[in-house]
Amino acid sequence: MRAFLLEVVTSAGARKGGRTYWTEQAARRDAERLVRTGKAAQVRILPVNVSDRPCADISTESEVRHDG
Repeated sequence: MRAFLLEVVTSAGARKGGRTYWTEQAARRDAERLVRTGKAAQVRILPVNVSDRPCADISTESEVRHDG
């Protein structure tokens, strides 16, 4: 699956992460809002690939299992 993250650049520096956007349109809309409201000087939209295989399985009935 494909998803998108924002890299937000402000006067304090840059940070990646926050929300995961499942469409580029949703990421673009939020990036434009951040710039328009002055919460960011620049925003880069970064594509990421999301695997459908978990790296950990956590439940109330078992201990944590790590795969990979």
